Amino acid sequence: MVGHQYIWSDTHAERGFNFWAFEFHRLEDPNGARWYVMYTAGHQANLDGQKLHVLESAGDDPLGPYEFKSTLMPNRWNIDGSYFKLENQLYLLWSEWVGADQSTWIAKMDNPWTVDESTAVVITKPELDW
Repeated sequence: MVGHQYIWSDTHAERGFNFWAFEFHRLEDPNGARWYVMYTAGHQANLDGQKLHVLESAGDDPLGPYEFKSTLMPNRWNIDGSYFKLENQLYLLWSEWVGADQSTWIAKMDNPWTVDESTAVVITKPELDW
């Protein structure tokens, strides 16, 4: 039987429920290499409040311990995020509604837990009916 490693839990009303799309990424920050867990979560009632959240490891061990670091864009519905790095610039990719269309977005990040929302742009959107 494979063992289990419990790295974190949350009961905060705005981010403690309906978890999905966990991704682990090893990134460098001013304190050295850290593991970041990006995930989608929201409130218990329904999926209307889903947002991206980030955990940070205390050191360079993917098993933790971890602490809650931030809600990436707390004032907009956003899900299924991932990091992307190009030429030493970190970006966030995610899905978000634009009118009736669920689109894919990209934005620059200041660090693994802070998005520069002023750089956010849509990079794909549906062109055909479902």
